[in-house]
Amino acid sequence: NNTYTVAPTSGDGENLRLSIVVLSNQITSMTVIEPGFGYKVGDVLNFSVGATSLTITYQGAVRAGLSVQLFALEGA
Repeated sequence: NNTYTVAPTSGDGENLRLSIVVLSNQITSMTVIEPGFGYKVGDVLNFSVGATSLTITYQGAVRAGLSVQLFALEGA
């Protein structure tokens, strides 16, 4: 297991932080640590997760402790 704390390198908001757990090159969980502010529905957020990148489309307000269900995964 590798756990990464990541912030997006794109999008209109600030201070969003996620905890992403990777096992055998698969994301097994993703949790919001800090919800940040200023993100708009439809923002495309790019993250560096270890040696790869992850793109997520923001779909609504989030609170710390929530999982990936408020995001749409675009690819890894």
